[in-house]
Amino acid sequence: MNSKKGSYRAKNTVLVATSVVLSLILAETAIRLLFSKPEYSNRFLFWSSPHLVLDEHGAVRYLANETVRKISMYGTEIEYDLTYQTNNMGLVDTVDYDVSTDGRGADRHIALVGDSITAGSGGTGWIPVLRKQIDSAYRGIELYNLGVSGAGVEHFYKLLNSVAHDIQFTDIIIIAISNDFQRPMWRPLTTTSEIRFCPFEESDEVCRKRLPVARVVDFDITEAHVTQLADRLIKKRAERDGAEKSDDAFAFGGLMRHSRLFDLVYNLYHDLPLFAAGERKQRVSPALKRFVVSKNIRMLGKIRDQFPAANIHLIQLPERHEVLSGRYDRDMRGQVEQLGVAFFPALERCSWSEDMYHLYDLHPNDKGYESITTCVKEYLSGLFLDSSSGQ
Repeated sequence: MNSKKGSYRAKNTVLVATSVVLSLILAETAIRLLFSKPEYSNRFLFWSSPHLVLDEHGAVRYLANETVRKISMYGTEIEYDLTYQTNNMGLVDTVDYDVSTDGRGADRHIALVGDSITAGSGGTGWIPVLRKQIDSAYRGIELYNLGVSGAGVEHFYKLLNSVAHDIQFTDIIIIAISNDFQRPMWRPLTTTSEIRFCPFEESDEVCRKRLPVARVVDFDITEAHVTQLADRLIKKRAERDGAEKSDDAFAFGGLMRHSRLFDLVYNLYHDLPLFAAGERKQRVSPALKRFVVSKNIRMLGKIRDQFPAANIHLIQLPERHEVLSGRYDRDMRGQVEQLGVAFFPALERCSWSEDMYHLYDLHPNDKGYESITTCVKEYLSGLFLDSSSGQ
């Protein structure tokens, strides 16, 4: 009798062990299919303020009424060093927004919503320039800059809903790039020294283990000091990588460190999570990208549903590599127009060249923003002259 019990226990043990091993193999395979190994980027961002916040309506904005310095570095070389102003509503602009219903008597209230390009990262703010050009040619038009660094389409939806508590938009111009449709919703987690982008479902404890997207420095930091800071970060990274390679000298430790599943679990309790942002680039599989794109397209539909009386348009700006190839990675025309949103392919209709972008940073430079200003102005002018601007 005891031998039978022993046999059952042995079989159950083997069955459980086999199930565990198969589950681990499946988990390892799934992670390898969905996510590539994170790679270091040599990009460093420095802001003079931990100024990204989540407002009371769940939208990402900036702290209000700040002058902010932003420094973009590649290695120890400064790509650009610029300052910009946030206004009374925590948005990047040189003017405050009138939150009264008449909006200084304007007939049209036009929201320009987008990511860091709409905000003007990497160059002189372009929407204030566009506003002056529009004011000189047309009357009764008010422009609002709803551009936020790192934002995707779901961010656009939440920010529009949030600002709509104070401003009633007659027109919504979504200024998007292909990558905006691949960005999941995140929230900022900031300290006095670091800024992180956290997936909404992720706890602060886990997110703090991510490398920061940007670091906070004094507004008046010298170029020499910020270069030294970047150099220290690079050396610290090299020391950490050397320590990891040393651990791999042990057969079992090396084997475990090559496991992506172990890498994920291990890094949740250390300082380099698998899905790190910022200085570690995480490429995802086409399947996962399709999932995020599908969700963001639904968000675009929700914008259409949320603002049924507004004229809604999407201007698809090109990214630098799309300018070189002459085509979008993701041409959104069909899906956008199917939702009842007017579509404008800026890559085809406006002038672009490689020298309109920074050498390493993906943002436009001042020449690029001049082109964007002209492109958007011409598009808006067509709307102002066309009584059927919603079509």
